[in-house]
Formats: sequence, C-alpha cells, structure tokens
Amino acid sequence: WWAGGVPWGAWLARPRSEQVSVVDAVAAKDSLGGILLNVLLPLLPLNRRAHPHGGATLSAALRLTARALEGHSHNQAEMLRADGMLLLGHLLSRVSVAHLSDTSVAALADLEVAVREAPRLHASFVENVLLRFDTWRKLPITTRTAHLELVGRISVELTRRSFDGPAAVGLGLPLFLLDE
Repeated sequence: WWAGGVPWGAWLARPRSEQVSVVDAVAAKDSLGGILLNVLLPLLPLNRRAHPHGGATLSAALRLTARALEGHSHNQAEMLRADGMLLLGHLLSRVSVAHLSDTSVAALADLEVAVREAPRLHASFVENVLLRFDTWRKLPITTRTAHLELVGRISVELTRRSFDGPAAVGLGLPLFLLDE
C-alpha cells in the first residue's frame, strides 16, 4: 500500500513523538498561549445588544485575563508573542455599547495593573486597547469620562516613571483633553 509516495506500513510504524514539538515544559497556570482564545472567547457573542449579562461577562473576561497575566512571565510573553492585546482591542471594538460601562473600565484598570511589570506588553495594551478611540467614542459620556480618567492616570504614572515610548506620547493627547 502506498499513500502519497510513502509506503503505508512505514508511515504507521513511525512513532507519534516525531510529530510533536515541545519547546518548553511549563505549568498549566503559566501557559496562556493555550488558553488565550478560551479566555477571550466569551467576548465574541457580546456584539449583540440583547446578550443576557453582557456587562458582567465582559468584566469577568477582562478580570480573568488580568489574573492570568499578573505575575506570570510565561503568560505575558505568550500574550505579547500572539499579539493578544491587538486581539483584545479588536474584540472590544466589536462589543455592543450596551455592555461597556464603568465596571468594564474598572476591569481594564485591573488589566493595566496586571501588565504594568512587562513594559512591552503594557505599551501594547495602551496602544491597542486603551487608545483605540473607535471603541470608546460611541459610549455614553459617563463611561467615556471613566475611560479618559483611566488614560489620564496611566499617563501621569508613565510620566512619573519617565517612560519614554510611543505609549507615553500617545497618552499626551487625552491628558491634554482632560486638562481643557
């Protein structure tokens, strides 16, 4: 028997371990790469206004992401490698306005604290989540104000730490708007 130019018997005799590649053995709690999609999966149906408990689901997913990243260098590295903040920003831009509230902004604040210790991931969070104004411009004024206050607090913190990068420069405009 031949399959694709390879003897069928030889293919069956090949050990399965040749087909598995293990780069690094890590504990499950330190492996966000395997669960990144599962953590963000609850955000997908939130594009519908009628989703029951949408605001609570959004806040819970953001807080779960924060807990998975806080203090776990493997998860932080995987989130950065997989452009997880870009994915999160995109999913948030698709969430119905009905589900975004002060509670979700507070959950974003928790996420910001969780990624603060990883400068590149923090910069990605600021750029791809917080500064995506296409997400935040459609919100009620109270939620928009909470978002801009969060951006302002982060800007002050970055300035205090003398962070010199694109995220700090990008935060200058919202801080200017808050001062006006």
